[in-house]
Amino acid sequence: MAVCALASARVRDGAYAGHTSNDLQRPESSSEIFFTAACESLDIDSAKTETVDYIRSCALLALACIQYGQSVDVQQYLGKAFTVAAMHKFYDEKHWPANLDESQKEMYRRVYWCVYTLDVYSAIVWSCFLRSQEVHAYVRYPSEINLDNMSPVQATQAGQPTSWLVGWNFALDLYRVLEHVVNKVRARRFKHDDRRAVDNLVFTDSFSDQNVMQAMLSMYYDLPRQFKETPPMTGVFEKDVYGFQAANIQATLQLLRMMLFGLEDGPGVERKCDVANEVLQVFHTIPIPYLRAISTPLVYQLGSIGQILGSVLGEPLSPAVYERVRTAVVLMADLLDNLEQVLHRSAGAAQGLRSQVKKIDEYMLSQRRGGQVVQPQTNTTLPPITSTSSSMAMPGLPPLMNTAALPEIHADWPWQFFQEGNYFPSFPGGNPY
Repeated sequence: MAVCALASARVRDGAYAGHTSNDLQRPESSSEIFFTAACESLDIDSAKTETVDYIRSCALLALACIQYGQSVDVQQYLGKAFTVAAMHKFYDEKHWPANLDESQKEMYRRVYWCVYTLDVYSAIVWSCFLRSQEVHAYVRYPSEINLDNMSPVQATQAGQPTSWLVGWNFALDLYRVLEHVVNKVRARRFKHDDRRAVDNLVFTDSFSDQNVMQAMLSMYYDLPRQFKETPPMTGVFEKDVYGFQAANIQATLQLLRMMLFGLEDGPGVERKCDVANEVLQVFHTIPIPYLRAISTPLVYQLGSIGQILGSVLGEPLSPAVYERVRTAVVLMADLLDNLEQVLHRSAGAAQGLRSQVKKIDEYMLSQRRGGQVVQPQTNTTLPPITSTSSSMAMPGLPPLMNTAALPEIHADWPWQFFQEGNYFPSFPGGNPY
């Protein structure tokens, strides 16, 4: 039931490009029906449950809650999963049932590391605490084998990697690094009542965000080419699974880039623009069907970019800098447009961003016209900026304009403005829009 709840929600949100017209002729609430049935099944004594099935079900329901935009319920089901994992010492293979065959052990490993990555992701996008630490896990990576007969997956054509798990395990490496980066960022931004910061007392090892990113990129470049390319989706699982892994790796790499950005001391406006544009340009190279397959979790992840752009709009800007910020915001709106148009639950983040840019464009024009206020237009179509057509490139504008003076920009921005000490997206009520 948990699998059906998540799968039907993802199909409803356009995450599967291979559906037929018959697939779409179903009740709109089908996912919620499956979800309710799964929840009723879980309402039993957790001490008497089959450990791996209970944990796997909770993780699937947490993913479904992300799809629904219900962040509080995500924490509820993740909490249940980790409670049972702690009770049965699921984090240590020595405590697994003695009668497991190799195929079952492989399934246990996949379940454990899936829940781990979901925990790290949740800690980043909702700024909550980490429940697990990879250093305490005595669980091997999933082997690159066929679970049906426990044999290595054979190459299907020349140059084809033996298993899609090559890419999946690399993404797992990225999440393990992300766990440590989260802790480091929070220690650097330490602001807690009267407690003494102990990070510098306990950990004296050097830590360079540039070195971390370079090391992971070196590992990325060593991957088989199938995990670095995202060809058009075909609808054939044996082919598309590699493209999906490549897209997921890129999305996770960009999440790591954004988290490492949080370690920089007082990044300037130009640096913020550089990082936001670099990340957005990468996403624009990935075919839309793969981004829709990642679905709502990617929308939440984009909140970190939204915070950076929001923080820039909270500072005095020159016309040239605003042109850069504007370009990034429009890029982000285009990306969200492609994701949101198929989402069952969407409040129009892309349209909201375009509306914000429109307001600031009009503010800039009013400055050039000597302070005469230009009434906002209802049409939010944004022409592209060029060096010759941009109103900001015209003479008559002051060298710096304080867009922070526009209260409606602060009030209507989809993501909280970038605050010192808070480098994490925060979506009150669980809705990123």
